Amino acid sequence: MKKENILLFICLLLALSIQAQSLSLSNENGSVPNNSDLYISGDLTVFELLCNVSFTNNSTGAIDVGLKKTELSIISGHLNTFEYAGFIFPPNIYISPFQVNLLPGNTNNEFVGHLYHNDVIGESIIRYTFYDFSNPDDSICVNVHYQVSDDEPLLTGIIPDEATIPDELTVEISGSYTHFTMGTGTTVWLSSGSNSIYSSWVNEINDSILQAQFLFSNTKVPDVYDVYTHNYVDGELNLPDAFTLNLNPNPPYLETVEPPSAAAGQMITLVITGGYTNFTQGVDYAYLFSNNTWLTDYSITIVSDEQIEVEIPITSGVPSGLYSLKVKTDWDGTMYLYDVFTVEDDPSPQFLTDITPDTGTIPENLSVTISGNGTHFMQATGTIVKFRQGSSTIYPWSVTEISNTEVTAEFSFDNFDNPGFYDVNTYNAVDGDLFLDNGFYLNPNPNPPQIVSVEPDSALQGETLQVAISGQNTNFTQGTGTIVWLKQDFYIINPYSTTVVNDELINASFQISDDALSSPKISLQVKK
Repeated sequence: MKKENILLFICLLLALSIQAQSLSLSNENGSVPNNSDLYISGDLTVFELLCNVSFTNNSTGAIDVGLKKTELSIISGHLNTFEYAGFIFPPNIYISPFQVNLLPGNTNNEFVGHLYHNDVIGESIIRYTFYDFSNPDDSICVNVHYQVSDDEPLLTGIIPDEATIPDELTVEISGSYTHFTMGTGTTVWLSSGSNSIYSSWVNEINDSILQAQFLFSNTKVPDVYDVYTHNYVDGELNLPDAFTLNLNPNPPYLETVEPPSAAAGQMITLVITGGYTNFTQGVDYAYLFSNNTWLTDYSITIVSDEQIEVEIPITSGVPSGLYSLKVKTDWDGTMYLYDVFTVEDDPSPQFLTDITPDTGTIPENLSVTISGNGTHFMQATGTIVKFRQGSSTIYPWSVTEISNTEVTAEFSFDNFDNPGFYDVNTYNAVDGDLFLDNGFYLNPNPNPPQIVSVEPDSALQGETLQVAISGQNTNFTQGTGTIVWLKQDFYIINPYSTTVVNDELINASFQISDDALSSPKISLQVKK
């Protein structure tokens, strides 16, 4: 009976001691039991070894948590410090002079133990004890083994070590004496000759294991690949001939195109069907080609993984004959279907027939209507209109497609435009370039702008003066920037200020230098 009472008393003491332990420890791998051992390894390429431990207040009241460092075994040449309570303490400090106030249920993760190996190989063991400052017996500790070796980091394996196109695969790469989590920012890729495949993401499990995901689309090359990793601690590591990418047993292909033919001078919709294709993953482009002629896509509609609809303008005048099809997708790569489509001769070639009105006068805002035969102004959309005279081109400020055979354009003619005959030119993806030679005549300005007076009309060298420049039929206020200068040969005097008073008057202030040439001419330009 007495023995049973003694056992009961001992159990009660143990229960009370467990209950009195207010603190617990943890790290990135989970809970760290009291008085347990942690192993931190590194080699001489690492400047320092770090131990990160978090502590939690499991009691119902706030605790001022203290820290004590005990050197259980230190290799000669190793130095150690620790970070605590927002401070970094030198090696000769064993008890933190500051505590961390921790509320109930809260966790602090600011403790870091540092070991500097100074190129000395071996193991140093340090115990870190966290305790209630008001009750030091209420404590918890961890023994950290800092292991320094001269072993070089290397890759030891990859699982799985093969895949078959197409596939989305997560692999696990293992290393020895590596520092995947310490290095962070790890890059992983496969390489064979000039072919490289980079992972879409990397997850560092611990210093010796990481995961990486690869997407093996049909754009990848089947081969035996070396495995590479890189981070700023280990540098670049590789495992030769470690991964095999197998050929796709069912490669994607283009199967049919409908319709199989069309005449030039129209917009067509091709229905393209594929086998084992993945069009929903994205289509970059689709076009028909023959020799040096390319009929590119105008729009692409993805119907399903096996079918797309492609609008292609067959411009009037393109060569007739057999054309091949090329389709490129994000997942399937580039696919061809040779000699699958026939372009037939245009039964009714497109041409421009008329422009109304066919004359204009400088300066003038004018709306013109351009008519065509067999044209596709409305269907093609985005028709470009312009007047061309040698190297001079006048563009409208707006274009409106009225129908397939009629388009209107709004022009604004000004004094910078050359009078005379202009070719009328339209362009869109279906009709191509169409011309109406000498189709429009631009009359000169019957009342051209000119400077009629300059007051004063003379000045002395070294003089500063304001000059009033008067114009006739001018539009000084309509310009976005008016430039005035005095010029004789290559000598130019620019004003230091210019004021547009109204459409027919500009005031300009000049400083005539002592070396200015005599009798310069005045020049004026109004920018639009």
